[in-house]
Amino acid sequence: TDLAGMRSRFSDTFMQKFDMGYQNYEAGEWKVARGILEDVRTMLGPDFPDGPSQALLSFMQQHHAPKDGEDFHAPPGWKGYREMSLDVLQFQGTPDV
Repeated sequence: TDLAGMRSRFSDTFMQKFDMGYQNYEAGEWKVARGILEDVRTMLGPDFPDGPSQALLSFMQQHHAPKDGEDFHAPPGWKGYREMSLDVLQFQGTPDV
């Protein structure tokens, strides 16, 4: 089927690692999420960076709250999700991470 063909590029390892990164992002463990998602972003090769990983990394880069001298902590009051707006939905390019 078309869906199976589209998903064939994504290995079980890729899907499991992305899920781990997302779960850490959602739980507010952004430092851990960052490391996992940086790996996932490049798993498909240099010419095909993973867009969802890029989007999460970009959001965390823009909204992280330094804590105790360390970067990449979720902002205070993080509820595990963010409000979506039109500016968020527009592709903003590769994150500077």
